[in-house]
Amino acid sequence: MLDLLSDTGVLASATAVAEAGAQAEMVQAFRRHRIQEPGLALTTVATDVAVAWRFLTAHCGPADADCSALQAHDVIALMRAQARQLAPKPAQLAGTAWRGLLGFLPQRGRLADDLARVVPTVADWRCSGVPKYLPVEQVEALWASCDQRTAVGLRDDAVLLLRARLGLCAGEVAHLCLEDIDWSEGPLRVRGKGGRWRRLPLPVAVGEVVARYLRAGRPPCATRRVFVRVRAPHTGFAGSVAIDGIGSRALARAGLQPPMRGAHLLRHSLATAMLRQGAWLAEIGQLLGHQLSQATELYAKVDALSLTKLAQPWPGGTS
Repeated sequence: MLDLLSDTGVLASATAVAEAGAQAEMVQAFRRHRIQEPGLALTTVATDVAVAWRFLTAHCGPADADCSALQAHDVIALMRAQARQLAPKPAQLAGTAWRGLLGFLPQRGRLADDLARVVPTVADWRCSGVPKYLPVEQVEALWASCDQRTAVGLRDDAVLLLRARLGLCAGEVAHLCLEDIDWSEGPLRVRGKGGRWRRLPLPVAVGEVVARYLRAGRPPCATRRVFVRVRAPHTGFAGSVAIDGIGSRALARAGLQPPMRGAHLLRHSLATAMLRQGAWLAEIGQLLGHQLSQATELYAKVDALSLTKLAQPWPGGTS
């Protein structure tokens, strides 16, 4: 349990896990419960565990993980507040994790009623919003916030650069292995959703930062993962949560407060910058690994200059 919570970035230290007591035991039991459910990927389980830990520590008694005081209206209010803080997709994932946890707690005698059914759903209509992104100068501020004199800074710099220059998802970065980088030819092999592989060109600037981390920042270890925990045991990250945490901490160091801190903030920023530099939507979709063109159509909304050329005069003029 200690390794799981530390790997996913939920807890900062072993001491914090030891002090958690019953809450850590409850999350461990919830993890075992989720693993036994058919069709759930380990990355999904890791995300659910992280969400469950935050829910228990924020809303249930610390001594015995007792959530008996929770009522339906509390859960509804908490989910609505969560939806205001997160992008629709992460909010939906949080809702799924909450339903799993609130359906599990009654089985352990920590909750009288099954409140899973009262967790509100989060609407996410396709192409209904505008992608949230960072301007180029703010993306560069994220890299500048990394302390190049430390192993953590070298690692975080390489992670941020891969996400901002190649648009890699957090899970793709977490599971990147040493053999996935072809240093002689240049391409990078990335494993995406559904086990699909794609090859991307590795820009010289990105390759230099990754090589600097491998030479001076990555501790000696047996794992083939590129990015590993700084604290022993030096293993690869369990999933995407820890990689997303690197981005969140970089935003805080750089003093940036974007309107939305979703997991795809840097992917949106890259796609927006490419579009404004004249790239086609098909090129952007190929880089980001989109299987369907509809997944890339959303970015057309940020190209305000091109959209103004399509706008027709309003009948009767404006007043």
